[in-house]
Amino acid sequence: MKWSTHIGWVCFTLIILPTIAGFSQSHKKVTHFEGTKTVNGVEVTVNCIGATDSLDYCDGDPAPYFIGYDGLTDQSGNGRVIFNFSEPVTDIVMSFAGTSDIDNHYEEVIVYINGNHYRLSPKNKVNGCGEELATVNEKGHLVGCRDCSVSGWSGTRIRGPIHSVMVIDTVIRGTPNGTVFSLLIGPPVSEQIKPVENTLTNYFQTMEEGSAGKELVIESEQLENTAITIKDANGKYITIHYQLIEPNKVVIDISDLTKGEYLLELKLNGKLESQRFLVE
Repeated sequence: MKWSTHIGWVCFTLIILPTIAGFSQSHKKVTHFEGTKTVNGVEVTVNCIGATDSLDYCDGDPAPYFIGYDGLTDQSGNGRVIFNFSEPVTDIVMSFAGTSDIDNHYEEVIVYINGNHYRLSPKNKVNGCGEELATVNEKGHLVGCRDCSVSGWSGTRIRGPIHSVMVIDTVIRGTPNGTVFSLLIGPPVSEQIKPVENTLTNYFQTMEEGSAGKELVIESEQLENTAITIKDANGKYITIHYQLIEPNKVVIDISDLTKGEYLLELKLNGKLESQRFLVE
């Protein structure tokens, strides 16, 4: 975050009908810096390591976690924040700000989910600071836009179940002076998915930003034996490629879908359920 006067995924909107609850309704912000507190029904333990600080930045959109900068020494340095949840949450939402790539000052922000490296996808939603949009390098790390003293984005959503998150700022060159980020967590998975015998009543679907492109994620207790199809507005079946991640989670590659209305159909034991969605 160099203070000065200069301040894989295409633009795509997937609208699920009926509307899924927005972030403000089902997600709660984590704000503590050490120890354990209850957030959204989950005990969240936070550990800050290395160059970390707090910063009330841009009315709190990408805040309060400030990594890659040590407020005591006023120096850039590697820093990380680790979040552990007492039980898995459905998803998380993160926003970023202040990431620099200017005058040989350069840093990278790295995210780990459940102990595994997570490749970020670039977002096209400007953060609450009105900064230039950051970008993603070949390693899937968030980096500043070229010649930007500060940059970021808002609204990276990662689907779960998630039991741990680690966010790292690594200084590559110079004194970039860190990145600010926020973390919102969804409710416990146990509150969202309930076992249902021979029915898809509890299934739900969301849009996810996968590293390979656009994905439709469907979750239910009965997906392992379910037939899944997609039709276009004319009733024509669309060839789809999907992967059964686990018995209750399917990821469908929809990166080739053009703009328009589609019908998702799920059939189990002779019962057919359907849901419209729009690609805009």
